[in-house]
Amino acid sequence: ILLIDGFIPVEDIKAAKFAHENGIKVMLDANIILEGTKELLPYIDYLVTSKAFLFEYSGVGDINFSLQKLYNDFKPELLVTTLGEKGSIGFVDSEVIYVDCFKVNVVDTTGAGDVYHGAFLFGILKGWDVRDIMVFSSAVSALKCQSYGGRAGIPDYKTTINFLKEIGVEIEKFK
Repeated sequence: ILLIDGFIPVEDIKAAKFAHENGIKVMLDANIILEGTKELLPYIDYLVTSKAFLFEYSGVGDINFSLQKLYNDFKPELLVTTLGEKGSIGFVDSEVIYVDCFKVNVVDTTGAGDVYHGAFLFGILKGWDVRDIMVFSSAVSALKCQSYGGRAGIPDYKTTINFLKEIGVEIEKFK
């Protein structure tokens, strides 16, 4: 899977086209719309956006409408929008999936989105269903937020699984 961030759309389009021509899936960490972003979206299989990206794309501040519009326009295999402290919401096969965030002692959110995307990609590679990917990614992001800095506190797999187990989440599905 090729993970891109869309900050250089012209180059990202080239990379995404190459990936598709060679049977490689593409995931976009979409935060802002730039010139060329809309031309990139047809090459995206897994689309994880910020709420700002979603609302800017649709031109409407309604989450359900905006998800439906973005999905209908490009039909990604997975479409998820992160909502910060309000969790995340996904739209897959016309089903809306909401996952709340985990309540932790937040000291710094730097890198929270990046680790969410990395964990999301990990879940895709493991073949988990979308809800489980969102839960796992939210846990990784929450754990990271308990430490200062973008890299400090990024949890490993075992730490994340232990956290999920401690709060009562069934962990068998995360193997």
